[in-house]
Amino acid sequence: MALLEAHDARDVVLVGHSYAGQVVTGVADRIPQRVARRVYLDAFVGDDGEAAIDLQPETVAGHYRDSVAGPGFGWLIPVRSLQVLGVTDQADVDWLTARLTPHPWLTYTEPLRLTGAGDKVAASFIECTDWMRVFETHAERAAERGWPVHTIPTGHEAMVTAPGALAELLLGECAA
Repeated sequence: MALLEAHDARDVVLVGHSYAGQVVTGVADRIPQRVARRVYLDAFVGDDGEAAIDLQPETVAGHYRDSVAGPGFGWLIPVRSLQVLGVTDQADVDWLTARLTPHPWLTYTEPLRLTGAGDKVAASFIECTDWMRVFETHAERAAERGWPVHTIPTGHEAMVTAPGALAELLLGECAA
């Protein structure tokens, strides 16, 4: 929000990947007049009072809780295996590995607090289908809300594993 306000940015298309779906939802709720569209890229589609950890399949949520309690020192989600996320090309694995950091656990346990103002901002969903499909229920939630739902046959890190297909979809969403 501060970045959009500092640059007086308007008609912004916010793209939230994975956890950042929560961020996109919160920003659109607080400053909807600056946001033209929300795009959820294999991301959480949360409602008021929902925390990210509660929006995951129980097996994944349990893995996160165990990881935080152990190697995450009680406050961090350790970096996940890129292969599990569908990144298999060694050059991509090497490039991403150098850039990965643990994720703060509190962001997953704090529920969204929404006013409903963001509901007026157009939204769409892109699901990555060639991996565990953790966000399949979120694609279904988006479809139930009448949002356009697209799929990309790639792993969770589409910006790395399918940049051309993703760029094409995002450009289409920007033009919508």
